[in-house]
Formats: sequence, C-alpha cells, structure tokens
Amino acid sequence: MPPVYGGGRELTMKKLLAAVLVLTVSTGLFTGCIGTKKTSSGKKVPDIIWYYPGDKLTDLTLVQDEMNKQLEPELGIWLQMKTVDSSAYKEKMNLVVSSGEKFDICFTANWSFPFMSNVTSGAFIPLSELIDKEAPKLKQALPEYLWGSTTVDNEIYAVPNYQILPTWFCLSTSKELKEKMNFDFSKIKDLKDLEPYLAAIKQEEPDLYPYMPSYSNVEMKYEQIYPTDFVVVGKTDSGIKAINRFELPEFKDYIKLMHDWYTKGYIRKDVVGASSDSSSLLNLKYAFFWGTIKPGGEIENMQKYKKEIVDIPMCDPYTQTSATARTLSAVSRTSDYPEKAIKLIEKINVDKDFFNLMAFGIEGKHYTKVSDNVVHITESTGYKMDAWKFGNQFNAYYKEGQATDTWEKTMKLNDESTISPIWGFNFNPEPVKNEISQCSAVVTEYKFLSLGAEEPDLNYSQFIQKLKDAGADRVTAEVQKQIDQWKEKK
Repeated sequence: MPPVYGGGRELTMKKLLAAVLVLTVSTGLFTGCIGTKKTSSGKKVPDIIWYYPGDKLTDLTLVQDEMNKQLEPELGIWLQMKTVDSSAYKEKMNLVVSSGEKFDICFTANWSFPFMSNVTSGAFIPLSELIDKEAPKLKQALPEYLWGSTTVDNEIYAVPNYQILPTWFCLSTSKELKEKMNFDFSKIKDLKDLEPYLAAIKQEEPDLYPYMPSYSNVEMKYEQIYPTDFVVVGKTDSGIKAINRFELPEFKDYIKLMHDWYTKGYIRKDVVGASSDSSSLLNLKYAFFWGTIKPGGEIENMQKYKKEIVDIPMCDPYTQTSATARTLSAVSRTSDYPEKAIKLIEKINVDKDFFNLMAFGIEGKHYTKVSDNVVHITESTGYKMDAWKFGNQFNAYYKEGQATDTWEKTMKLNDESTISPIWGFNFNPEPVKNEISQCSAVVTEYKFLSLGAEEPDLNYSQFIQKLKDAGADRVTAEVQKQIDQWKEKK
C-alpha cells in the first residue's frame, strides 16, 4: 500500500507520539482509515471504502493493490475493502451508520443489514440520476426487470448483483447411495412420498441418518416476506393474500409428519441440538437432505461433498420478489464521493477482467488459466472471495470442470421462470419491527416442532397463541396493507 504523506514540516518525537495517540483513540471508535487520502506516484486520491460480510482473507491487500493499479489512473480512487464477519455484519453496520461514520459502498440484502429498512431510515442515497449521469453502462449491463426490486417510489436505491434468480427446491442424495439401494425416484412428487426410501435406509444403512429436516410443502407453494420468518404470500380466490405460514394446514400436516418420522427413527434423536452439525452433512451422513437446483450445481456439489449428487425436483423454478434483494450494492449517505462510488460499481459490473481480479485474485498465485475462460483454483491460498456479493456473476470465469454454457443456461432460466405476482414489492418492516423481533424469538423457541422432536398436539396451540401475543397478526396485517397500497400505485 502506498505511503500516506503529511505536510512538509518534520514532526518532533513528541508531536509524533501525540499524533499516534490521537490516531489510536480515533481508531478505537471507528474502524478503518476513514476520510484519509492515499498517494501513489506523488498524486493524492480519495479512499473509496466498501463494507461487505465475509471471512478475513490474508491476501486481500495483495489483490486490492492490484485492483488499485487500475482504479487510480482510471477513476482517480483508491479502494479499501472492509471485511466484517458475516454473523456480526448487521450489528456492525448498524453501528457504523448510527455513528455517522464515513464510508462509500456496502453490501445490503433482505437477510443481512436489510435493504428496505436502510432506505426508509435514509442510510442509502438515491441512485437513478447518478447512474444516468455517471454510470450509463451500468443500466445497460443488467436486465431492465432487475431494477424493480431495488426501486422505491420510482427511485433506485441499490444495484443488484446479477446472478441466478429462481428458487428451485429439491431433495438430494448421493448417486452412490441411489445406485447401491437401486432407488427409483420417479414416484416422488410430495415430501410424504419419501417415506419408503427412508424406511429402506434405516433398515439397510444403520450408520446414516435417513432424513435432514429443512423445508415443507409451505416453501413449495408460498413466498416468504423478508425480514419476517413467518409471513408468506400466496394467490387465493380473493387475490394476493398475506398469511401466517404456521397457521396453514400444510404446516400442521408437516409437523405431524416430522414427528411421525422422528418416532420411527428417520430423524436423528438429537436433532434439536444438531443444527450446527455441518460436518455430518458435508460427509453425507444424511441419506436425504434439501438443496436447490441450478445450472452448474452438479460441479459445486461435487466440490462441496466430494461425491456426485442426485437432485429430486420438488417444485417448479419460481422467482420471488426478494430474488434480486438477496445481494445488493448501495451507496452510503455519508459518502463524500458518490460519483466515484457509482463509477466503481459500474466498473465491477461491466469490466470482465476487473471483476475476475476481484473474484479470483491474482493469476499465477491464486489461480491458473486452463483456457481463456476457464480457471483452475489454487488450493490453500489466502484469497477465496465470495464473488456473488459483488457485481455481475455472469462475468466470472468458469471453474475447472464447470460446463462452459452454465451462465447462458442460468440467464435462460432467469428469463423463463415464473415470476412472483408481487415482483418489485419491498416490504418496509419499520412500522412493526418490534413485533417482528418478538415473533422471531417465539419461532426460535418452538423450532423443535418443525424438527419433529415433540408431539405437535401438545405444543402447536401454545405456539400459535404465543405468536399472536407477540404481534403476529399485526405483522401479517401490515404486510397485506403494504401489498394493497403497492398494487394501487402500480
């Protein structure tokens, strides 16, 4: 990283110590070199600070320096990428925003540092005019329909990070197990159809857990409204209806089925405390588990599980209104350089070489090229970036073994999948944020119902009543109210 130059006068030792003390105190309050200037070749350029959730990368500075070799002469900026642990990202960014700390760009989503709440509070600046004036190629690089979910009152407030949009739920198992058991999955149309296979696994493969509970028929038929974990919407005879998912007959049937499977030994006895046992899943100790289907997913599964995986579709691909809000880039109201920030976002979206530098690191160190568009990832390096959190995923190189038509197939799936009837609707949780928090605590308390560990009849009514006491009906009514208002404006 280039040095930071101060004024022309030489500091005395006392002044230097005083300066260090001030810097130490200030960095105790705010992380990062907020508002500083970087110099390269004697020229001062402003920092552009970009916050995102992820793991600390030991080689981040190396890659960032390579990026800045392009950014300084082209955009007149020096990028500082600020990594925050994913589990603490929402809380950290809330503190950053509430303190008034200066930064330029951040990751936002419906599930982490929620987009709509920050738009409502004024944390993000409107981008429509800025994009048209400073980054016209950005608008052209993304499908027009993508912008619907980041547009509030006819104003764009974030840039979608373009990737796969539909959700296509599936049950998964290893090909090796399927062939060993001579399974034919053609008759599986509903979750309950899985039972004969679970019985066979329990009988023939006692070292395996037959089933890992995750999703129910509710997820196959209804669309969740974030950031709640209990309100869903579905089409009814009277139109689009907001519903408490836990009051649906499909959910009541599901928890009865899960308890039945639990008592039959298809679900592990310690299921409630085993939710963080990711090693059992990675080592395929579960015979059947849930996943999603996408082009190129077979290669990702092979890399993840080290075995070939067979997917059983449990619904049709469906694009929820929250699809593009899963990963967004927004510009902070505290940014001193919003024009440069949007130009940087544009570059990551339209400059394929630059995107791949950010995504894969330095050629020869973090990856090697197999062909012009295919790369071999070097094992045990200090740079494994989650590229889906930035820019246009379809600019990425293919990983070795990945079919080189994956991006074309994915974009085709995006364009052809059924799209939500409330596409472009963004729920503002602020009017009921306390109720949402209280309901989330109740859902967590009664998680065991969805896992099959307790008799539903003894707990279900109490669960629903506690949700109502926590304000579930008020939240559901607020979602319905906002949907109705959105429909009128539309």
